[in-house]
Amino acid sequence: KDHPDVDTILSINDAGAFGAVNALKAAGKKPDDVMIFSVDAEQEARRMIGSNEFFRGSFDTDPQRAG
Repeated sequence: KDHPDVDTILSINDAGAFGAVNALKAAGKKPDDVMIFSVDAEQEARRMIGSNEFFRGSFDTDPQRAG
């Protein structure tokens, strides 16, 4: 609500981005208002990308190599 002009969110992981989606919905934002790009490509993130629900992309990492 305090930052109505936010149109892109970059997240270090999908889990944090899911919280952003909840906050965006609570602020009355529509999926086309904000683009989210994240890391991990969790199943829910992939579903949201396919449904155009805020997520536009999530980088799929190898947890062993990324760690």
